[in-house]
Amino acid sequence: MDLKITIDVTEDIVSNIGFSFQLNAYSPAGDYSAWQQYVFEFSVPSGHLVAGIEPWPDKGKNLINQRYQLLTVPDLIIRAGYKLTILLGNDSLGNVRYVTFTVVDNQGNQTGTRAHWPPLPIFRLL
Repeated sequence: MDLKITIDVTEDIVSNIGFSFQLNAYSPAGDYSAWQQYVFEFSVPSGHLVAGIEPWPDKGKNLINQRYQLLTVPDLIIRAGYKLTILLGNDSLGNVRYVTFTVVDNQGNQTGTRAHWPPLPIFRLL
């Protein structure tokens, strides 16, 4: 319930091809979504730090494929001290109904946040 994942960057991250962090989860059998991905993605050479939501059914294409640009990192380095947070919000039945992505920079400033609201289609996690 109300799962919160924080990625604490302890060393500068430099990449010439980009990278991503993913929170992956499965739903109980028979649910609308078989599995979900909640993503932070860093693109090079643009320097865009993007949040993404990708729930998938048992078969076929993903149900939602949304990306939200949170910020642009001008020097293409995610500095030590950044914190990237994914917060899943649940309803009273335990279904994931929204997600909030937050970025705090290495100076402690909140530099990006995006909540998916109105609620997502109903997803449950195992």
